[in-house]
Amino acid sequence: MMALSASARTTASLTQVDLQSGYHQVPVVDSSDRPKTVFITADGLHQFRTLSFGLTNAPVLSCLAQAGMKLKWLKCLFVEHTLKVLGHLISKEGVSPDPEKLEAVRNFSHPMKAIQRQNKVKRVQSFLGLCSYYRRHIQGFASIACTLTTLTKKEISFLLVEDQASSFNALIQILTSAPVLGHPNYDLQKEIFIDACGYGIGGILAQRIEEAERLIGYSSQLLTKSEVNYSITKKECLALVWCLSKFRCLL
Repeated sequence: MMALSASARTTASLTQVDLQSGYHQVPVVDSSDRPKTVFITADGLHQFRTLSFGLTNAPVLSCLAQAGMKLKWLKCLFVEHTLKVLGHLISKEGVSPDPEKLEAVRNFSHPMKAIQRQNKVKRVQSFLGLCSYYRRHIQGFASIACTLTTLTKKEISFLLVEDQASSFNALIQILTSAPVLGHPNYDLQKEIFIDACGYGIGGILAQRIEEAERLIGYSSQLLTKSEVNYSITKKECLALVWCLSKFRCLL
């Protein structure tokens, strides 16, 4: 998603196509490669004459029409100003969460409404998973979600007290008003701002465009048991390494 965002920076119109039968339209031209696709069934061994889903190094076709590819027209969009891709809206202005997904966050069932502890934990895990998918839009996500994450541990009694309830409500409020993230410009310098505390690290990737600072993304992570014992200097160094790793495709 981050790499896709970068390619939309200078694009006014966007197009989305969906191939009918996908890889199965692409033949395995060299017959000597077909044995590499062998799979076992009750009727014996079989091999693909066309590409199977998941094979790497599949050829990239420069022209669909010339290759005789068929498209699913109902799933194709042409010359759009905004595209919905993998739960995000992508436009020339930037990337934002899909409003339909945000509505699911806003209406998420409160964990305490479940009766059994197992179901309560599953609700918390589902909620954290949904919010975590958009953590690049939330500053300090790991710190905010920390108290909720604790509830998913087996040795912890499930009791949604004030801290956990505040985290639950805070994530809903922050995510449903999340900022639009800018597309990175690889021709300009970028800035990384890092921070560390007793239990987590985080950072911000930004870029100055025409004297204005544009947010590209947030990153955060809870520290492990051993990392908690690091000195503050070492934690900040860890935060820098972490952010460079998370933002590597945008730098």
